[in-house]
Amino acid sequence: MAGGGFAGPSGGSDFEAKITPLVIISCIMAATGGLMFGYDVGISGGVTSMPPFLKKFFPVVYKKTQETGLDSNYCKYDNEGLQLFTSSLYLAALTATLFASVTTRKLGRKLTMLIAGIFFLIGTILNAAAINIGMLIAGRLLLGCGVGFANQAVPVFLSEIAPTRIRGALNILFQLNVTIGILFANLINYGTSKIEGGWGWRLSLGLAGIPALLLTAGALIVCDTPNSLIERGRLEEGKSVLKRIRGVENVEPEFLELVDASRVAKEVKHPFKNLMMKKNRPQLVIAICMQIFQQFTGINAIMFYAPVLGQTWPSHSLTRSWCPNGVENVEPEFLELVDASRVAKEVKHPFKNLMMKKNRPQLVIAICMQIFQQFTGINAIMFYAPVLFDTLGFGNDASLYSAVITGVVNVLSTLVSIYSVDKLGRRILLLEAGVQMFLSQIVIAIILGVKLQDTSSSLTKGYAVLVVIMVCTFVSSFAWSWGPLGWLIPSETFPLETRSAGQSVTVFVNMLFTFVIAQSFLSMLCQFKFGIFIFFSAWVLVMSLFTMFLIPETKGVPIEEMTERVWKQHWYWKRFMNE
Repeated sequence: MAGGGFAGPSGGSDFEAKITPLVIISCIMAATGGLMFGYDVGISGGVTSMPPFLKKFFPVVYKKTQETGLDSNYCKYDNEGLQLFTSSLYLAALTATLFASVTTRKLGRKLTMLIAGIFFLIGTILNAAAINIGMLIAGRLLLGCGVGFANQAVPVFLSEIAPTRIRGALNILFQLNVTIGILFANLINYGTSKIEGGWGWRLSLGLAGIPALLLTAGALIVCDTPNSLIERGRLEEGKSVLKRIRGVENVEPEFLELVDASRVAKEVKHPFKNLMMKKNRPQLVIAICMQIFQQFTGINAIMFYAPVLGQTWPSHSLTRSWCPNGVENVEPEFLELVDASRVAKEVKHPFKNLMMKKNRPQLVIAICMQIFQQFTGINAIMFYAPVLFDTLGFGNDASLYSAVITGVVNVLSTLVSIYSVDKLGRRILLLEAGVQMFLSQIVIAIILGVKLQDTSSSLTKGYAVLVVIMVCTFVSSFAWSWGPLGWLIPSETFPLETRSAGQSVTVFVNMLFTFVIAQSFLSMLCQFKFGIFIFFSAWVLVMSLFTMFLIPETKGVPIEEMTERVWKQHWYWKRFMNE
């Protein structure tokens, strides 16, 4: 059911638009790419904590987990091969995203999502049927290719198809599906770990086919975005789709703006080089920094390896697009899209253009956000949640159960972000979460440092429960901040002429640092012990300062007006906008 119409925020172009069923359904279908990504993140930690899986593929680790008192609690899962099983997916993803940039620009967002779904399906079959480590890694590499293509296309698709007023909420559907995928994986792991006969891990890996099929079907059903159609010269089709998704007839202003953006984009011969231009530096800085900072929060360390972490410490119990017509007046937005498309078509080399001075702010921010996102530590927790809680002494079943708890918290907290991102804005969510993540990790480090001995079972039930509560506090703050906003802000800030190249760099950096964290976390845990949480908390402090001074507010700004209304008004980034 279509909602009431609304205009854009004052101070810029007012594009008439309604919240149409087509937009909602298209965004939900596209966001299933996040479901697949989340399932892959969540499934690896649970599988690597299952004794039959370890016995078959990693017998050295299996032997260490069965021995008591012979190794440090923090080191019994320290194995390069085991880490490679998790991290190989992200190594493939960072390579695939470079190719996905070309398909997103030349073939469209829709076809790129379809390619991702096919990669996911083939990779799932190989993993579920694996009889040796080579087959297992090959499946993970193909899944990584799917992640690279999906993470390249889906956030851009969501930002381009959504009306300005709810762009943040609809874009976060991708991250919501990531969290649902993680929760689904944790629940599956909990159930399959109880299957007798030692084949439960195959079912865990094989059920990845469900979100893979959803993404493939969704890619066949949805329309491509007007921005992409216009950029590829299909003006009338782009205008028709714009009318359908905006639910109005008068789309001329937005259409012309898109045509102009397309024209500028076509003038760019080298998108990556153009990305380094001074005018693009703010977007680049934010996109990169958000991905770096996201990883350095430490969230991926917890999410990847939480089941392992729970066991590592002493033991106790616990075909054709469906494009219905909407309303008619989308002319203003249509004209803006036409104008943006005209500009984009003049860009022959988007990656070269990405290096231009005017594009450096977006590029640097995109890169930094991806690095920071990983250094929250979130992926370490998500990858290895069962391992983490096993390390803490919860035992195999209890560790998987605790990972499910964090998965539920992750989903519910992402819903908070969907509700608040277009009301409170991006910056306030990032800053509040920085304080919450910092304090929760410091508390975890203190508890483990004071109460947990290296080789003994000294963590009592009360303190173990407190650690789980602090992990949930940390996960919740990440889930409504750096998790969704690490993807949202880069996808909505690049101009059309460098959007595909910019998103490619964003995904590449995210996958690179996700790979680094996944490959190194268990070794870092062995060396740093409880200090691993102090390490990630220090990065949270750095990224909070970066947010305070360098990340602008983008709430309510039309996507093609970011340069005029955001970058040229920012106290620091405006110096790059004089080209």
